Amino acid sequence: MFAVARIGAGIDLGRLQPSDRLTDPTKGSIPIKLPEAEVQYVAVDNDATHMYDRDKGLFTRGDPQLESEARRGADEILLAQALDAGLLEEAETSAIIVLTDFLAALGYTDIEILP
Repeated sequence: MFAVARIGAGIDLGRLQPSDRLTDPTKGSIPIKLPEAEVQYVAVDNDATHMYDRDKGLFTRGDPQLESEARRGADEILLAQALDAGLLEEAETSAIIVLTDFLAALGYTDIEILP
């Protein structure tokens, strides 16, 4: 099987608590403690995923559930590889950049994003 998955990660800003941010509009400062980045979805791309060998053999009918089980296992393997490659760290870095730019556009000049 050749499997392809789409895996998304990010930071849920809805999990921010009032204690995670302290604004001082007079000084233009805002320190924010971000929630941890998390995997938001894993979806095996069925159009890009291919079974290369469905040979069931001459004397056996094979396991009809084998392909389904392989697809379920593929998302676990691909997720583990994405995490090992730094998916969550990349999501955190991207979130910090986007949030910093957004807050700067709102007029904050002293932005401190705490992981």
